[in-house]
Amino acid sequence: MFKSESSILRRHRTLLIAFAAGFGTAVVCAVIFMHIVLGGRLISQYKLDQYEALDDEFGKYYDIQKIINNKAYYKQDTDEVDKAVALGMLKTLDDKYAEYMTEKEYEAFERRYLTSYSGVGVALKLDENDKIVVNRVLSGSDAEQSGILAGDELLKINGKNVKSLNDAAELMEGGGDNDVEFTISRGGVVKKYKLTRSKVEDDGVTYEVKDSSKHIGYIRISTFRKGTSKSFKNAIEMLKTEDCNKIIVDIRGNTGGVVEEAFGSADEVLKKSEAWQDSFQEKDQEIHFR
Repeated sequence: MFKSESSILRRHRTLLIAFAAGFGTAVVCAVIFMHIVLGGRLISQYKLDQYEALDDEFGKYYDIQKIINNKAYYKQDTDEVDKAVALGMLKTLDDKYAEYMTEKEYEAFERRYLTSYSGVGVALKLDENDKIVVNRVLSGSDAEQSGILAGDELLKINGKNVKSLNDAAELMEGGGDNDVEFTISRGGVVKKYKLTRSKVEDDGVTYEVKDSSKHIGYIRISTFRKGTSKSFKNAIEMLKTEDCNKIIVDIRGNTGGVVEEAFGSADEVLKKSEAWQDSFQEKDQEIHFR
């Protein structure tokens, strides 16, 4: 009887050992298969569906890029490729205001419209001749105290020729020295100004009582930066406390900016209404307005 039980135990032990060995072999084979055939990865069905959708939509562009990489005679600038692809996609929107920015370009946009920044207190623009000119001088800034005027043409910053607005922004804000030398042209006369950088808080809104006897207030919006709509609302309220019941809103020379701030400012003075647009033909030219 004991011999029979011992024999059964040995048989069970042998089966367990055989099962463990078989299972271990199966695991080893699965691992080898994953590394050799699947590259060592298992993915969920959700991920697989994502990859298949990407392949369906962008697979041919990937194949084109592979052909270029393998067969092109000249090296390719990947940053320029990324920019060209993004710009090509935006062109299909039929929206002239849609714009793609590189990281560097967005940082310049952010400094110009979204955050405070270090500068000398001037806002620049391109005039009708594509010259870089001073659009306005911030009140209380070093530029104002030094005598910089709106309309001055900017030629150089720290002795370097200024080629674009982004170029000017980098030269005005960059560098370890707080002093900046402006070379400007005013009425054909070239002048140099030594300015000092400081933190600039600019919401693009200035206001004043234009005619107290006629209760007329004046607000100028020179750009639509983050916070412009709030400052515009505050300007209206302050002018009302000065008994102004008529307000002139001046947006001449406005350099644009954040569209939500423009809408928010318009909401302060326009009644709720539906947007509309129309067009007409004049002298072989189709004119659109809204």
